[in-house]
Amino acid sequence: MYQFMSCSSYMLFQQTMLSQTKKSLRKFYTNQSGTRNKECLSLGVDNLSLFEGRTAMYSDYMNSFRENMSDFLEAGTIIDIEVGLGPAGKLSYPSYVKTQGWKFPGIGEFQCYDKYLRADLKEHAKKAGYPEWDVPDNAGTYNDTPENTGFFGPDRIYLSDYRNSFLTWYSNNLLKHGDHILEEANKAFLGCKDKLAAKANAQ
Repeated sequence: MYQFMSCSSYMLFQQTMLSQTKKSLRKFYTNQSGTRNKECLSLGVDNLSLFEGRTAMYSDYMNSFRENMSDFLEAGTIIDIEVGLGPAGKLSYPSYVKTQGWKFPGIGEFQCYDKYLRADLKEHAKKAGYPEWDVPDNAGTYNDTPENTGFFGPDRIYLSDYRNSFLTWYSNNLLKHGDHILEEANKAFLGCKDKLAAKANAQ
C-alpha cells in the first residue's frame, strides 16, 4: 500500500515562490496581523498565472505524476491519492497554524488579509451595495475564544448584514478553492482505479 499526498505548498510551490522577490510573500495565506503562512498560497491567486503561465491549481504536477507513476498506479501499488487543499493538506475553516502559536481550543484566524483576497472582498462588497466593507479587524487571534472577540462576541454582531456577507464570501472562497483543485485532480486521474481523498476541517 502506498499513499501519495499532493500538497499545493511545500512539494510544488514553496521553493519557487521563496526564490523570487519579497513581493512573492504577498501571495501566501495572511492573517490579521500580517503574518504569512508559507504552507499555502492565498485563495486569491488560484487563477493567476504565477509560474510561467501556470496557475496554483498544479494540474501539470498531477498529470506528470500520473504519467511517471503509471506502472505503480496500474499495478495497484498506489491505491490512494490524497490531494492537498491547504495548509497541512487540509481545507480548514477557520485556519489554525501551530507554527504561529495556535493551541486547542483557540478559535483560529481568518486568512484573507493579503491584497488579492481583500480586492476580491471589495468587489463582493460593491455588488452587495456596501463599497465601504473590508476585512474584519475584531475577529480575534488564534487562541481567543468567541465571546472575547467583537466579531463573534455575546452582542451577536456577527449576525449583522456585514458579518453574514463576509462569512458567506469567505466560506464560498474556500469551497470554490477545494472544488477547483479536486476538479483538476479528477481530470488528471480519470480512469484510474485509485481513490482520490481530501481533508476538510471545521472547528
